[in-house]
Amino acid sequence: MAERERLNAILSHLIINNETINNLNTENCSNDKEFVKHGGSLVGLALEYLGVKNVFCLAGGHISPILVGCEDVNIKVVDVRDEASAVFAADAVSRLTGIPGVAIVTAGPGLTNTITAVKNAQLAESPLVVMAGATSMLLKGRGSLQDIDQQALMKPHVKWMKSLKNVKQIIPTVMKAFSKARSGVPGPVFLEFPLDVIYPRELTEREIVGQSSTDDLSWFTLSIKQIRLKIQDLYLKRYVNGIFQSDGLLKPTQRYFENYDKPITSDPNPKLKSSISTIVSQLEKSSNPVMILGSQCIQKDSYQNLINAIITLNIPVFLSGMARGLLGENHELHIRHKRRIALQNADFVMICGVGTDFRLGYGRGINSKAYFVMVNLNDFTLTQNKDLRKRDLMIQDHPCSFLHLLSQHIDPNFTKEKFSSWLATCRKHHDQREAEINQIMENEIQKINSNNNNQNVLEEGLNPIYVCREVNNVIDEDSIIVCDGGDFVGTASYTILPRGPLSWLDPGIFGTLGVGGGFAIGAKLSRPTAEVWLIYGDGSS
Repeated sequence: MAERERLNAILSHLIINNETINNLNTENCSNDKEFVKHGGSLVGLALEYLGVKNVFCLAGGHISPILVGCEDVNIKVVDVRDEASAVFAADAVSRLTGIPGVAIVTAGPGLTNTITAVKNAQLAESPLVVMAGATSMLLKGRGSLQDIDQQALMKPHVKWMKSLKNVKQIIPTVMKAFSKARSGVPGPVFLEFPLDVIYPRELTEREIVGQSSTDDLSWFTLSIKQIRLKIQDLYLKRYVNGIFQSDGLLKPTQRYFENYDKPITSDPNPKLKSSISTIVSQLEKSSNPVMILGSQCIQKDSYQNLINAIITLNIPVFLSGMARGLLGENHELHIRHKRRIALQNADFVMICGVGTDFRLGYGRGINSKAYFVMVNLNDFTLTQNKDLRKRDLMIQDHPCSFLHLLSQHIDPNFTKEKFSSWLATCRKHHDQREAEINQIMENEIQKINSNNNNQNVLEEGLNPIYVCREVNNVIDEDSIIVCDGGDFVGTASYTILPRGPLSWLDPGIFGTLGVGGGFAIGAKLSRPTAEVWLIYGDGSS
């Protein structure tokens, strides 16, 4: 008797009213409202609003509704051969368009296959959104197919993540994910979509609740066994109602999107004014200044301001990473060779958007007597290896906007006259190296012309400098260079000249081999009219 009373009490708590329990289909809602088919449709609508044109995936059952939802709104679903390539393609889209790329992968091994590519994006500070399917929330930890702790797996490699619990969270969460990916130090974010949240309600209910054997029985006349079954049925129905709710699949309006379209902003750095005054003062004292610009400097819609700032400052500049091509093919301020000599002889060094890691000798190659300024969004990068080379001034701000602001306090006539002699010295060293490269080219051409047996040439191999320069001679003005490899990419970086901004893609600081295929796909889809060159080398293919 005591057990019956306990079960009856539980049953009474679960039963709110018959309408709530039985309202399991969106058709029961008001007829003047339009509903979408499933949670995957809401994902597609959110991505459409955010300007996404392509998503990259390797299809799987855990994510099928999202792919269908994307196709329903004419977002191109690009199915690749492995999940890492999906993330690499999304990464390329992020870098070239400014809109975070989207990779959608299935649960378990589908997600584990992305780790190297996600880590590469994190270290390259590339904003992208990784979406993964997951088992039903009811089955987590119970041995379901491809069920692992995906959030624990992704936590070290992303800046933000969320596992969705109901369909009403979908649009706000997708919108927030895009804001998070782009805000502050850009980087990848992760969204987990359990099956219950993205599949149609009818299918979810059928899989979870099944066909109840107690629907037609009055609860107060049931046996103890039947009461247990009734409680189970009502719990599962209430669980489904909690996922979908009465209006969870309601098609959102434009105003609904706009309510969540609020970019995450940070307060302006209060020390900028003082920092700019300090730099202006140091430049007035300087005679041998050098700038190094990295990938973080490049913003899709602001690079012209950056170009104008560089011209105003009139400081010899070395470009790395995504900044390659910023000044075109042969700008007088762009120095490609003999960076080590320039840093050793500089009295003012400003490094923007790149760290003092192995690429810059951990900072030890910078003249110890030079005034050293670093501008970076990442506070870790600002202080990394400062025990090997101290900073005189560290500025946590976006390098592009900071340099634009700095240039407004500089007289271009003053800098053009003041630094012309030093620029000529840097140019001289640059031209000497160019002459050496040209001589290598001439020697290689003579070897090829003098060898009547082409088989011998193939067996001996071609000089990488010769190959890269031949590529440089034929690439189109509207071209994107995708580099994948080690030493060969190092050669390409100073022998193949990008023709303009946003025309160079390489893995970045992580040095990941194998990025090429995904990068090339993302590049071509981002700029369909551009010529895309994929430079493979050092085993990357």
